[in-house]
Amino acid sequence: FSGSAIRTQALSHQSKYKDCIKQWGIDVSYHNGTIDWEKAKADGVEFAIIRVAYRGYENGKLKVDTQAYNNMKNANAAGVPIGVYIFSQAISAAEARQEADFIVENIKDYQIDLPVVLDFEYVATGVGRLYKAKLSKSAATSVCSAFCDRVKALGYTPMVYASKTMYQDKTYAADFSQEYPIWMAHYN
Repeated sequence: FSGSAIRTQALSHQSKYKDCIKQWGIDVSYHNGTIDWEKAKADGVEFAIIRVAYRGYENGKLKVDTQAYNNMKNANAAGVPIGVYIFSQAISAAEARQEADFIVENIKDYQIDLPVVLDFEYVATGVGRLYKAKLSKSAATSVCSAFCDRVKALGYTPMVYASKTMYQDKTYAADFSQEYPIWMAHYN
């Protein structure tokens, strides 16, 4: 892994963010292969969000990302602060609590400095159990709230990751964003 090529691209933000602290972070999963965390840190990576688990988008089974333990262990050893996430396909509050329990069970032996995140998004248009469930805004909101409430009860800081469209059109985001932080995806 080398972030230096990516870092050379100009990053710009609206002027209203001029007083904010910008940090260089990465979002990683098995798709990124084996990461040299010492090199990543030397290249300027200041934090990482690591995919620890996911729910199968067709069968609904919970699985651990094949690089999760290596990434958490080696990022911890390199001194890179980490947060973690689960790619959710939960279609009920009960499944959201199950996902919270599953991710927390798999991170308990590592130093988690940043939030435990529910990645709440569709696999693709028309694909996946979350999309096919066609949850009401209330039901989708209860998924996010249930995950966050459970993660908090288990002693971690919860967060929800979703797109602006998911927050605006598919949930009542204000119901959980008043209490818990959100991470808004901006794909372009």
